[in-house]
Amino acid sequence: GTFTTIYLIVEFFERINAILSNLAPLALMASYFLNTIPAIIAQVELAGILALRGELLRAEQVYESTQEWIARQVENPSLLDGILNVCSAGILLERNVLDEADHLVREGIEHARLGSRTNTLVYGYVILAQILRAQGDLVHAREAVEQANGYLRSHRIYPRTPQSVKVCQTEQWLAEGK
Repeated sequence: GTFTTIYLIVEFFERINAILSNLAPLALMASYFLNTIPAIIAQVELAGILALRGELLRAEQVYESTQEWIARQVENPSLLDGILNVCSAGILLERNVLDEADHLVREGIEHARLGSRTNTLVYGYVILAQILRAQGDLVHAREAVEQANGYLRSHRIYPRTPQSVKVCQTEQWLAEGK
């Protein structure tokens, strides 16, 4: 819950960087910041608070309604689908709905890959490793951790992201009895 909320805030700043580095027209940037960003952040914060309070079903519903709103309001919703899918998968993991979480996180990883959302990819692989470990698939969980570590080595990543990978790596070692 807490990590998801922090990560979504990171995603917000990554989005700002993407807009600025692509030299988007001023009108598009203004519209995005004045309308879309505050609405998404408010919903993401609400979902994070609900998850922290243990209200996982309600948090999941907020993520779903946010995705529906984004699909209607945002010109290219697939750029945001990745992080929302990954975060929703994290909620499903906490609820032990593993098959659906597995499907959703893989979908989120693919969206993130297509949108070059490196932080989302790393977070997605961390969640995927946790899901696979919960399913008893230590071999593929290790591969997911290795994917996350690969992105850490080859891309510029938000400073808190490596810590989540280190925690995931440690959990993997413990699960493998190392």
